[in-house]
Amino acid sequence: MKSNTKIILSIVFTIISIFFILLSYFEIIRYIQLQYCSSDSYIKAYSNIDPVDQNDRVVITLTTKLTDLNKLKPVINSLLDQTVRVNQILVNIPRNTETQIPNWLTKAVTINQTGQNYGKLGSIIPTLMRECESKTRIIVVDDNVIYGKDFVEKIIESSNEHPNNAIYTKKCDNIEIIETKYGVLIKPEFFKLEDIQNSDVSIDINPWLTNILKKRYINITKVNYNESYKF
Repeated sequence: MKSNTKIILSIVFTIISIFFILLSYFEIIRYIQLQYCSSDSYIKAYSNIDPVDQNDRVVITLTTKLTDLNKLKPVINSLLDQTVRVNQILVNIPRNTETQIPNWLTKAVTINQTGQNYGKLGSIIPTLMRECESKTRIIVVDDNVIYGKDFVEKIIESSNEHPNNAIYTKKCDNIEIIETKYGVLIKPEFFKLEDIQNSDVSIDINPWLTNILKKRYINITKVNYNESYKF
C-alpha cells in the first residue's frame, strides 16, 4: 500500500472516529437508539441497575392518551436507560375494555387503569391515591420527552439535599409556573385530600400543581438539567 493511500485512510478513520465521539458526546447515538431499538434489552438491563434509594420508595409516573400508547417507547426506554433504578414506573390511563395495551409496555411498566379520566392530571392524582399513606417520592414526567441518562439520579440527589421541597428540572430560570414535562418530584405529604377531591380535571397540570404547592407553603427547588429533550 502506497504511503499516500495510508495517510488518506488514516485521515478518514480519524474523521470517522471524531464524528462518532461527537455523536456520543451530544447523546445523538443514545437518542437514535431510544427511538428505534426494542425495549427488551432496556428491560433486561434495568433489573441489574442499582436502586436509587435503599430506604424510601421512588415511583415514576406519567399518563398518556389511549391512542398514543405505542408512541411511549422512546420515553419508556429513556426511563429504563438510567444510572439508577426506581421501585416502579407507573403509567396511568383511563379504563377502556376496547384498548389493546402493547405487550412490550406491560413488560416495561405497571399499567394503572383508572375508573375516571383525569385528563392532564392523570399523571399525578391516581398515583397520589395509590401512595397516599406512604413516604414515597413521586417523579412526574411527560409522555413526549426523552430523559437524560442521569435524570433520576440528579433529581433524587437534589431531593436528598432538600427533603422538604418539591424538586423540578427546567432549562430556564423562571419558576413562576412549574412545568412537569422535564420532571417534577413531589411527595404525598405535600397534598391534602381536598386537593384531590376538589380538582377540576379539565385544567392544565402546571398551574394546578404550582398553586397547590404554594397554597401548602411547599418550597420549590429547581435543578439545572439540560439533558432531556422533547420529541
